[in-house]
Amino acid sequence: MKKVAIRLSHDLKRSLSNDSSVAVKKETFFHYGDCIGLTGDSGVGKTTLLNMLAGIAPIDKGTIDYHLPGEEDVVSITPVAQKKEVEKVRHSIGFVFQEAYLVKHLTCIENLLLPMQLQGGTRSEISGEYARIIKAMQKLSLAGSEGADQFHHPQGLFNSLCNCFAVAGSSTRGERGISDRFSNEISGGEMRRMAVIRATNPYESILLTDEPTEGLDRGNGPKISSNSNAYKTLRYMRGWVEEAPDMRLWINITHKQDELNLFSDKIYEFTEKDGLYLKPSVAP
Repeated sequence: MKKVAIRLSHDLKRSLSNDSSVAVKKETFFHYGDCIGLTGDSGVGKTTLLNMLAGIAPIDKGTIDYHLPGEEDVVSITPVAQKKEVEKVRHSIGFVFQEAYLVKHLTCIENLLLPMQLQGGTRSEISGEYARIIKAMQKLSLAGSEGADQFHHPQGLFNSLCNCFAVAGSSTRGERGISDRFSNEISGGEMRRMAVIRATNPYESILLTDEPTEGLDRGNGPKISSNSNAYKTLRYMRGWVEEAPDMRLWINITHKQDELNLFSDKIYEFTEKDGLYLKPSVAP
């Protein structure tokens, strides 16, 4: 039996400034090892629900319980939750927002290493994370024709910590690899894939994504192509869960039915009338 990752109480609710509210209305359980698709009409509150799950948007009523790896006791967010409880939740969640939110004054590689740095990663852990990032960039077609030998070691902020994993090539060679570029030097699709890599670092156990393939190519036909960047990105995130199914969960907002069917173990629909409910089946 799969372990419960998150429990939402039936009365979970957040009031909004326009006199409306986001309410779950049914007790809901999300389990580790699952890839959850979340859909519903625009404006119904899907993004707000993800923000509630991430501890970003406070709740007005009800409880969100988290069974986090490494925590003996259930961690709960309530309307009067303590700051330390919220911080535990935030440190366990990777979030891909609708905007990439890369730090403009950091290079791509520095942006991707930032979560590990903020978590106090050791020299060895940062070195391992750098290797993971290179592999992920290749999987998501971010390496281009450069190859792994053209990824340069981080400069500036991380230089003193990360010079242990300098690789062949140098940023003084004239043409910088994508890892050495700043966010304003890469495309919107590349920024989005960078955000996905950043959110799937080893410290996270819950991945929340809000329209992560928006702006990525899906191929030329009406359905998503297996050679497209959108497909590779979704497959990468599902693979992240499959690497450690006992301690990872992915919840993904999308309006694209083929993406829901291909990459979701369960599909939930969110409506103003009925709240959050599980759709009866996933058609391949």
